[in-house]
Amino acid sequence: MSKGRAFFMETEDGVYKLIPEKDPIKAIYYAWNYERPVYCSEDTRIPGRLVFHPFESNETNSDWLKSLSLKLIDHNKYRKLQSTKTGEVFEHTLV
Repeated sequence: MSKGRAFFMETEDGVYKLIPEKDPIKAIYYAWNYERPVYCSEDTRIPGRLVFHPFESNETNSDWLKSLSLKLIDHNKYRKLQSTKTGEVFEHTLV
């Protein structure tokens, strides 16, 4: 098994693609640019569990994101990620 946290996004064809970001915030925003769900795994070869879906509610996403110490909020007319530890709101930057 290849260890280390990895993030995957599901393509339109149902294929899981490894996201080239190790940071959960960057990985989620990366996939969000493509409007794709994100999966987190401790194995870089398999997708793991769903942690984000761009078309689900803030509440549902926040439940999934708890393990990453994140939640999804409405902020200044946009949906953004926020740290549950520090309260920091993370800006969505185009990749």
